[in-house]
Amino acid sequence: MKSSVFRRVVLGAMFVSSAAMAAPFASAPSMAPVGRAIEITGGGFQPGALITVRVAGPGNAVSVAAVVVAADGRLAHTLTATQDGAHRVQLLQADGREAVPAMLFQASR
Repeated sequence: MKSSVFRRVVLGAMFVSSAAMAAPFASAPSMAPVGRAIEITGGGFQPGALITVRVAGPGNAVSVAAVVVAADGRLAHTLTATQDGAHRVQLLQADGREAVPAMLFQASR
């Protein structure tokens, strides 16, 4: 009996901890007007983590910004596309690995 109760408690704790640690996610609009601000948002990140937002645009133009994840695991960053064309947004962890898959958006006038 004790073994069965212990097993249920352990399995229940494992289920709760895995549910509480959701995989990080992020989103960006697929289209953006040149010169207008857009917001990159996400959640499920480690609270207090430093995330690097790297945006690569046409002609190898790159911009980089740092964002600190909020206490609830969410992040938000506003950026403005300055050129027409495809832009690739990466959210990078401190070790340089992508925190989430890269996102693409098309900017146009």
